[in-house]
Amino acid sequence: MKRVATKEDVIAATRCLIAQRGIRAIGVDQIAESLGMSKRTLYQMFDCKGTLMSACFEQMSRRQQEKIRCHREASAGNALSYLVLLATEYVTGLYHVDIPFLEDISRMPILNDHFEECRRLWQQELARALKQCLREEYLLERIDPEVLSCQMLATFFELRLHRITSFEDDMLLMKTLLRGAATDKGLRLLDS
Repeated sequence: MKRVATKEDVIAATRCLIAQRGIRAIGVDQIAESLGMSKRTLYQMFDCKGTLMSACFEQMSRRQQEKIRCHREASAGNALSYLVLLATEYVTGLYHVDIPFLEDISRMPILNDHFEECRRLWQQELARALKQCLREEYLLERIDPEVLSCQMLATFFELRLHRITSFEDDMLLMKTLLRGAATDKGLRLLDS
């Protein structure tokens, strides 16, 4: 007997589809078909595509928060290592989805709140890590954590969105940015 798809199955399948093709390119028909269920059954779980998208983005947000928490705990005691890990995670995440998804999430009004919440989460955590690096004298004292965190997020997002650089280029740029902001103490740690 065939297993009936759960809400979690629907969310997981939807996340996978929209990450590959974008939100606008995926319809409820395709989601239902990918799970071997009828549209009617899908609509019994989620009353509209918008509700399903909201559930997907809420789950994505929870997963990002959990990843950040795990990275913070794993890097306890080393602010600069945590900053590098956090920046790497952000850039890597941009490459786990295709460009249509990034276009949709940044431009669709219905998803703007989710996009801003996600951006705020990363910006706050990067700023927090930068502040700790300043306190531990890994970064030059003239560095403004709020400005640098916003600039890093915006730069990497735009580079990926417009296909300007490759993943490897973005990783090199991230390391170069951090090296340019680092003190001698920070450079020794980054180079080790």
